[in-house]
Amino acid sequence: MIEFRDPRAVAELNFTIANLKFPQPGEYRLQIYGNDELLTERRLHVRQVQPPKRAES
Repeated sequence: MIEFRDPRAVAELNFTIANLKFPQPGEYRLQIYGNDELLTERRLHVRQVQPPKRAES
């Protein structure tokens, strides 16, 4: 649980979402809710990238 003493405080949080998969590249929305109220929304631009090629020895 995270508690904020000042409702105007800005906090940066890092977290991992395991097994998150997007069906295809495109624009998605991340919505954060608190007490069933939408607090903020951010756009995610998902792109498909190729893994780097392995160097041959």
